[in-house]
Amino acid sequence: MEKNNSQNPIESFIGKSYSKIGSELQNSHEKIFKNILNMRSIPNEPLNQNTINYILNTISNMDGNNSPNHIGIGEREGRIISNIVLNRNYGLVHGMGRSGNINDLQPKAVGSSLLVQLTNSLTKNLLHSIGLNFIDNIIILPFATGMALTLSFLTLRLLKPNAKYIIWSRIDQKTCFKCMITSGFTPIIINPIIINNDNNNKENDFELKTDIESFKSEIEKLGVNNILCIFSTTSCFAPRAYDDIIKLSEICKEKNIFHVVNNAYGIYCTKVVDILNKSNKIGKIDLIISSTDKNFMVPVGGSLIYSSNYDLIEKVKKNYPGRASISPLLDLFVTFLESGKEKIKFLIKDRKEKYNFLCEKFKKIAEKYDEKMLIPKNNKISIGITLKNIVKKAGNLNEKKDITEIGAMFFNRQISGVRIIARNENETEISGYKFKNYGCSCDEYKYLPYMTFACAIGITNDEVENFCKKFEKIIDEFIKNKNKK
Repeated sequence: MEKNNSQNPIESFIGKSYSKIGSELQNSHEKIFKNILNMRSIPNEPLNQNTINYILNTISNMDGNNSPNHIGIGEREGRIISNIVLNRNYGLVHGMGRSGNINDLQPKAVGSSLLVQLTNSLTKNLLHSIGLNFIDNIIILPFATGMALTLSFLTLRLLKPNAKYIIWSRIDQKTCFKCMITSGFTPIIINPIIINNDNNNKENDFELKTDIESFKSEIEKLGVNNILCIFSTTSCFAPRAYDDIIKLSEICKEKNIFHVVNNAYGIYCTKVVDILNKSNKIGKIDLIISSTDKNFMVPVGGSLIYSSNYDLIEKVKKNYPGRASISPLLDLFVTFLESGKEKIKFLIKDRKEKYNFLCEKFKKIAEKYDEKMLIPKNNKISIGITLKNIVKKAGNLNEKKDITEIGAMFFNRQISGVRIIARNENETEISGYKFKNYGCSCDEYKYLPYMTFACAIGITNDEVENFCKKFEKIIDEFIKNKNKK
């Protein structure tokens, strides 16, 4: 056998020039990865799957369980019996964090530790790129927003152990309410109210806004020392507007009360980004919580907690007990690389245009059925339309189950996301608390029944067009069927 004396053994098979070409092509993947590490930024343009696989395999090979020489004699050694499961996770099976803290580095999982830190940096960089420049620290968690809010409240309890109450602007999403109960606090419920200060639009008599005076009154009544935080939201269904985050943040600054913002799906809304920036500048926001699936189009199971207060996020990290799954974070990392920063920015802009287009289409539909559009000035995601005259044409239906049948008709025709809100004579009980007309975020609302739907990031032209066409067909069918009976 001929002995290979060359420095690069590949040269003995294909020659020096071809070997050089191969090395350069192989190094091109490595250069991209190093650039991401150096810049701590999502690439502007999407990466191809070969490069993404190279990066993931490089990271995975840094974990001890993927070494061909690995010998594991502990109770957790990354043994995965299913090859499908192993491949699905790229061999990154140790999760994130250690038994003590979720942010600790793992000696046996160097690659996983790198992935966690890098994805945190990429996410923070993206938030800066879309306008949230005040964010100084962030944590990505392997559970949805409800548990992220719970962890946030429990962390604030360490800083204010005698506080009992959370003052909450009512939003009828069970997660938002249950996270306060699970955390062991007493919610003080502030119902939104209709305030029309818009002299140019006298018909804006439907938008549910934050009752600031009631917040002030409850603070005085309960006492600042007994209040853990004000809990506001930017993510809600029309006709509920997002809370007056600016005024609430000013109150929190003046009274030195913690302020937690549920920004579940507000990252992609430029109006919400502007409000958060202004609120942080003139007031006080301590923790912001967002969903990964609703904002970045990844599978359900992840959330972000972020803030301008670096030390407070560090306290949140330390308060999480033990390790966690890395899967939601891995999904986010891959999505960032495969999308590229410019595509994400484009989708944010495109959604805004689709929202305006959908509003205009439905204004014509509302005119056809003599219904009122419920398009809050302070909610640029969710859209509503009354159903009063539609229900009247269907035989003056009064029973909630007859009216909400409209929603089932949409779902059966493969249209998801529609919500039908009708007057409910029975109160809805959640964790021992009773709510009237649950779903519309207030006890009484004059425009019941109504329908809401959303224009979320990633919605397509076909979805908008087909929804508008099918809406009319379904409503006409509903009226016809009810009249037959």
